[in-house]
Amino acid sequence: MSRSRVIERPIRPHVPVTLVALVCLIGCERTVLRLSLAPTWSLLLVVGLGAVVAAALPVLARRRLGAAAARRAASYRAVLGTCLVGILVASVRAGMDVRTAQRLGKGSLMDWRVEVVSDPIPGDYGLSCHGHVVAADGLASDVWLSVPKGVSLRDSLRVVGRFTPNGDDGRGRASAAQGICGRVRIVHIDEQRPARGPIGFVLKLRRLCLSHIDPTSSDERALVAGGVLGYPSAMASRGLRGLFSRCGVSHLVAVSGGHLVILSWLVSRLLLRSRLNPKARISILQLILVTFVVACGVPVSALRAWAMAGIAGGAQLAGRRSHGLSSVAVVGCLMLLVDPALSGRLGFLLSLSSVVALCLFSAYASYLLSSFASSLACLLHLPALTSRRARSIAKGLRDTLAATLVAQLACAPLTIGAFSELSLVSVPANLLVVPAFSALIGLGLVSCLLCWVPLVSGAALFATDACAAAVMVPLRALSSLPFASVVVSWDAAVVALTMASLAILLLWLWPHVSPRKLLRGSAVALLLGCVLVVRCVFFSPAGLYVLDVGQGDAILVRDGSRAVLVDTGPDGACARELARLGVLRLDAIVLTHLHDDHVGGLDELSLPLGCERVIVARGVAASMSRRLVDEARRLTGRDPDEISLGDAIRAGSFSLRMLWPEGEVSGKTNADSIELLLSLGEGEHSMSALLTGDAERDETERATRDADVRDIDVLKVGHHGSKVSISPGTARRLSPVLSIASAGEGNDYGHPSAECVQILEDAGSTFMCTKDVGTITVRPGVFGILVSTSGTARVLADVA
Repeated sequence: MSRSRVIERPIRPHVPVTLVALVCLIGCERTVLRLSLAPTWSLLLVVGLGAVVAAALPVLARRRLGAAAARRAASYRAVLGTCLVGILVASVRAGMDVRTAQRLGKGSLMDWRVEVVSDPIPGDYGLSCHGHVVAADGLASDVWLSVPKGVSLRDSLRVVGRFTPNGDDGRGRASAAQGICGRVRIVHIDEQRPARGPIGFVLKLRRLCLSHIDPTSSDERALVAGGVLGYPSAMASRGLRGLFSRCGVSHLVAVSGGHLVILSWLVSRLLLRSRLNPKARISILQLILVTFVVACGVPVSALRAWAMAGIAGGAQLAGRRSHGLSSVAVVGCLMLLVDPALSGRLGFLLSLSSVVALCLFSAYASYLLSSFASSLACLLHLPALTSRRARSIAKGLRDTLAATLVAQLACAPLTIGAFSELSLVSVPANLLVVPAFSALIGLGLVSCLLCWVPLVSGAALFATDACAAAVMVPLRALSSLPFASVVVSWDAAVVALTMASLAILLLWLWPHVSPRKLLRGSAVALLLGCVLVVRCVFFSPAGLYVLDVGQGDAILVRDGSRAVLVDTGPDGACARELARLGVLRLDAIVLTHLHDDHVGGLDELSLPLGCERVIVARGVAASMSRRLVDEARRLTGRDPDEISLGDAIRAGSFSLRMLWPEGEVSGKTNADSIELLLSLGEGEHSMSALLTGDAERDETERATRDADVRDIDVLKVGHHGSKVSISPGTARRLSPVLSIASAGEGNDYGHPSAECVQILEDAGSTFMCTKDVGTITVRPGVFGILVSTSGTARVLADVA
């Protein structure tokens, strides 16, 4: 590209009314399902009034405002009518889900046929997958399945098990929004029938291809199975999903969403450069996508993504991009009206968002990159590209990068809401691995299709392994960098609204871009990011944070750039709280003992600046599971350290001295919990606290008596405030100003117990619990400790 050449801005795309209808339809159906609004007379009345308004709009507009306004009103009527039909359909589906949950809760699972809809993968409940339950009278709904080994995609089962309906919490409402009424835990399988007919034949071929690839033999083969055959189990069991998530390339192995979209888009760009006529281009594109979908086992999610990606790609190859957007919107609306649960399905929303964003903004993103590259070349006095081949390669890289950026930005609200993780190396990761991954797909398909020809198939599989290695090597290097990814706690709805508003503003303005201003703006954004990082890392005030992680424990001790985390909670809630607090690095993670509600969140942690060490009590390292040891190595690069009675851990001005246990322990019981005495400074800005893990009254009484601990500021109550947490004598001797219990709302254990609360209040302590007020922050003050909570978002008092 010559630097003197004027870069032309692309034409602003037309936004069809069908796209507006699609967005509104998703919102309406998702709301109805999330709230489980079954059909009622009041709902039917609202829909009827809406239908009357929709019918009257064009007539009123023509009489009062003229023909042009009448045409616009007809568009509004189409949008409103689509939404009203969607509300009715979604309410019928919600009512069916409610009835299914009620009947499953009262009856026996033996009366239902259970169908396996997706490949089982390792998860929080063992092997889990998406399932479909059908009663003899036709009542049906979708469920999460916890299955034993030996269950495969599309199996039909008769089972003995337990059904748990959706809870009245965020996770339960999210499941309801997907048309899922609860979870079935299979205890015993009475009858198991594999799929038959054409689908059974395809799945048999897929199993043959899987045995040929052998996905359990290496990380590269697991990637080939996940990318070519849509088989996620091996990648999950080998921990590769976390690697791909940290690098922002999960869409490459998510066959239900962005995977097919990116593949379709890249193939379309290559075919556009050929001399084939439009019909031949479209036929080749559809053949490649069909082959890929069949290799994946013909999952319904992939069929939906194929339909949308194929339509958009076909329109692009035919030279009618705007028609592609209209067609995708129409097909999306039809899919949602047939199955309203799609409005909450991540795979469908990912593929839909990617396709729509690529149709609208890929050309403009390429224009921005061209302007940026031109300005950068002028600034650095780089020579212009003179050969046609060099310009063609540069354009291909630019278009690939533009498509990747647009697809990722479009999917950001969805991925942040689902995974609470933001990759900061996604741009270089995609640029480096997409070419190799595309080659991996092509060679992998050839190897699978010719698996009965050993010589050809073996050569293709060898080349596929080389492509997989070319993907894995840069991903491993990028994931090890500081700031490779950060866990974010942004509200998904706010992010989605912000992104949608920016997209509408961009479509409205569609501005010409000054290359120099674009370069300056990028520099300012980089500077602001550096300032934010420096503030978070080096200037955080000293404080003790009892994090709200549900039914579990996680406590952060922080002073400026130094921080220690005591326990990690049961799941990813700890990582989200650390992200909200801007924690980028930890000096140490202390695991008080090995119960899941204290160590379960370790594998969810992603610290941009790393962690120095993981600490356990003496003797516990030998009892740690392989998963925990591997996670400790991932975070620190070494095995866990052990500490003994009297050892101290430093975090800035804080000191944490170990009071319990006295000797070697296994870490498998509450009595094995590490107890730490925290102290900060002396005089006016001092603070002391006792962190007890799950230790109970006997252990705490002995530990504090032997160490002569008295008159502390803060007591983190042991074992979530159970009735055996503390004795009256220990409470009086410690005389804590503030006592804090960490427990989950609506937990089955009754934590904190009334007996524990009464003992502490009788000792003159103020009692607080995370389930009531959220994360509790305690800082030293001039006249006592300063206490604030995330639940009330206000400073409670200087507690003297």
